[in-house]
Amino acid sequence: MKCFFKHLVTVPNNRLATTIGHVHLNCVEKYLAIPITSVVDKGSEVGFSFANQTALRTTYAPDIDVVSYPPMLQNTTGRNFADIVRSGLHDGIYNPNHELHVNLFKWLWPRILQVQLDVFVEFWNNHRIRFQSKKSNVSGTTPRQAFTVPQLFGGKDCRIVVDQTTIDALRAEIPVSCEDAMRWVDDEFAFQAQVVYEAIGSPTLVPLSGWTIFAQLLHELD
Repeated sequence: MKCFFKHLVTVPNNRLATTIGHVHLNCVEKYLAIPITSVVDKGSEVGFSFANQTALRTTYAPDIDVVSYPPMLQNTTGRNFADIVRSGLHDGIYNPNHELHVNLFKWLWPRILQVQLDVFVEFWNNHRIRFQSKKSNVSGTTPRQAFTVPQLFGGKDCRIVVDQTTIDALRAEIPVSCEDAMRWVDDEFAFQAQVVYEAIGSPTLVPLSGWTIFAQLLHELD
């Protein structure tokens, strides 16, 4: 896989078009640009993102067609993250029928996963691709360098520059705010959990320590 990850985040519900719409615009806002191609599977959850991508492309690059292709993903974290998460249920630490357990899970584990995603993105975007003289794609450099200065490797910067005003206008069309779309728990619980997390020393958020941290927080919050 030879690609550059621009935006990789956890979301409360990836089946909601409003949530995915904000994720798309957050990525566009980060770079103030959109790609020529768009990764979509045409499910209902991509309604706003597909419409906004199409609107931006039509406005800023009307002569370029959108191309859809399957997304790519690779697990490089060693032990399966899902297995670690499920172990809390199997080991009796997590009770899915207890409201406090559910809220604490939603507050803590997405944070742990996001840290891992950020680490993965940095690793992947900066790893050196083995040089392959017989391949037409870029090799012998990192995805970040190839994405940032493609002209050094016979490529072309194909990003389509957009402006913040247009992004804001499109975001205003989404009936749910970005803050609400990305909220895992209510503000009161989030505040309480943060206070307790800091009180126990703000332990490093790594998967293998996740359930230990969960148990410590649960003890203080219960």
